[in-house]
Amino acid sequence: MIPSRHLLPGLVLATACSGGTVSPTDKDDTDDTDTTIDTIDTFPLVDTSDPVDTDVVDTDIVDTDPVQPTSCSRPPEPGLTYVCDLSVNGASAFVRAAQPGKPLVLDVQQTAANPQGQFIGAQARGNRAIAGFHGYTMLDLDDLGTISFDGDQEIGNLPVEIEIVVDLGCDSSSFGLIKVAGSAFLGTTVVDGHTRFSASAGQPVWTAVGGIEDPGSPGTWLLDPTNGSLSTPKSLNLLRAAYPSACVRNFQLSSLSGNLDSYAALPRTRVVSGILLTLGTATSTLNPGQWKIYRVQINDDVHLPPP
Repeated sequence: MIPSRHLLPGLVLATACSGGTVSPTDKDDTDDTDTTIDTIDTFPLVDTSDPVDTDVVDTDIVDTDPVQPTSCSRPPEPGLTYVCDLSVNGASAFVRAAQPGKPLVLDVQQTAANPQGQFIGAQARGNRAIAGFHGYTMLDLDDLGTISFDGDQEIGNLPVEIEIVVDLGCDSSSFGLIKVAGSAFLGTTVVDGHTRFSASAGQPVWTAVGGIEDPGSPGTWLLDPTNGSLSTPKSLNLLRAAYPSACVRNFQLSSLSGNLDSYAALPRTRVVSGILLTLGTATSTLNPGQWKIYRVQINDDVHLPPP
């Protein structure tokens, strides 16, 4: 079994995040026994000038595999079996045991209009597959090394992206959502017939949704906004220096006060895993996509399909 420091940092709170305190409103641990699957999710960056969704359903793309119940508890060991499905609307993320290789399948369907209010961005109606790795809560950001995944694109042109929920003080008071966009990976390799995408903390591949400013120099970005017109991916070095207590965190981000636009494409009613693989956007119901993921490595932990 992998040492608890890597897979279950939340069980060694004193060493992983010394000095951090969890506020009474922290819903991190109360959702660990959640065995339901969210079937609806939404995002705020919607063009409200077009209130009518004219999406047309493509009936040729049909997912006939049943959605499996998913427990978003901290897993006992590494494995794709324990992925938390946080997907929204016409999307899913779960292991397809009936398929060769038993891959984790990130699937985004083309659908008609969805109800609003399921993403943190209340107006969004898109379809987004979100696979959560729930076992890394309270992991010091300084201890984050490399994340990689091996997979094959089966449908569409949507990229798989990495997102990480960062508690900047490891005290539930201030958060950021950092990511590696699909275009930011620095090359790929082929391993066992699948394409491997890899991103390390020291590589200039990271941005932040909404950006993260330098607390000592307002207006200076530690990480540029992901969708900024002049956005330049950076390493995590500046962020880690400015926030030495920062940690990865499972958290219900909709419980925070203030502007939540940075978390708009995440599910409203769930505790979100600290490390995520995502496919699709919260603004589109027209763009289908599917990836099969056969291996995910986070630091020393190798997550494989069930035997």
